[in-house]
Amino acid sequence: MIAYIRLQRFKCFLDQIVQFAPLSILCGTNNTGKSTVIQALLFLRQSAMTGNFAKADLPLNGPLVHMGTARDLFCQWAEEDNIQISVAFSDLPDRILTCKLAYRREDHDALSMKLMESPSDLPSSSLFADRFFYLGAERMGPQLVYPVSEDSLETMHVGFRGEYTAHCLHQFGNKKIKLPQLKHSPEDHSIELLFQVEEWLKDMLPGGIMINPDRITQADILQVSFRDSERNTDYLRPTSIGFGISYCLPIIVAGLMAEKDNLLIVENPEAHLHPQAQSRMGIFLSKLAAAGVQVILETHSDHLLNGVRIAVKKGYIDEKYVSINFFERDYNIVRPAIDAYGRIDLWPDGFFDQAEKDLGELI
Repeated sequence: MIAYIRLQRFKCFLDQIVQFAPLSILCGTNNTGKSTVIQALLFLRQSAMTGNFAKADLPLNGPLVHMGTARDLFCQWAEEDNIQISVAFSDLPDRILTCKLAYRREDHDALSMKLMESPSDLPSSSLFADRFFYLGAERMGPQLVYPVSEDSLETMHVGFRGEYTAHCLHQFGNKKIKLPQLKHSPEDHSIELLFQVEEWLKDMLPGGIMINPDRITQADILQVSFRDSERNTDYLRPTSIGFGISYCLPIIVAGLMAEKDNLLIVENPEAHLHPQAQSRMGIFLSKLAAAGVQVILETHSDHLLNGVRIAVKKGYIDEKYVSINFFERDYNIVRPAIDAYGRIDLWPDGFFDQAEKDLGELI
């Protein structure tokens, strides 16, 4: 499990440490560095998985994250001509994995940078595990057809935009989830993936959503249809039911496919969801982290944060398992803490306080 990442002369950060826990929340106003932290993690994974750490020059762009040019990576206020990304893992307390890159000012438009130091003997879990879950902010909306993943069964995931969610449900829908403690209710008669996905969807969205993934083998594509059992509707195509299901479904499927010590990174899990669903999503992700999956969230949702606070108060997750990193405008990070009752000890300006500010204007 990732304990922290240190970014030196990387994009907007001269020297910053971001602390992680089983459930880590990255929040703050726009353009304060939240996505930069996620990009650094993705950049390390991409470089490791493509074998680029063995090269003299490290490519900056790849299938997982597109970093641009050397100038895009280098902090404009830095004096030393290098970039350093360091990661520590809680189960490897004596080791820090470091990627150090040389910045050549005369070659600032380069698409690669010279490796001065690269991490070796990478851990097989968490950031560098075979199966890795990352869902970006631009997830795939409702589609008439969905692609088939070319990954092996051991490494298959929902895709970085959720594009392989249908394939995962079709392939693993009748398989038991890896973490039985994630079943929605103790009374559930099944812990098969598809059943549990439908149960968690009921918790977040009105009605009883039933899912039918169907593969068209002659074309190597899949179709998905949805039915509201509470209203007794017919099975409908995704384009007839709006964006909410399509945006939250990959998160639920990824979470229920995950195993202990896997990593799930999600940007804006609240996208296209009603406030109630956002809160329930916070509870789901809290339970996922409590079960042993490290979860890193980038969010602007006070409802999702409140869902995490409720999960703490109800004992679904220990407060020590939650880390909040609030990014301020000067790229400083403040770390409010949650106590066992779900209370937060520190409310800096801009930290999920807009509702109170607006009410103050209206009263």
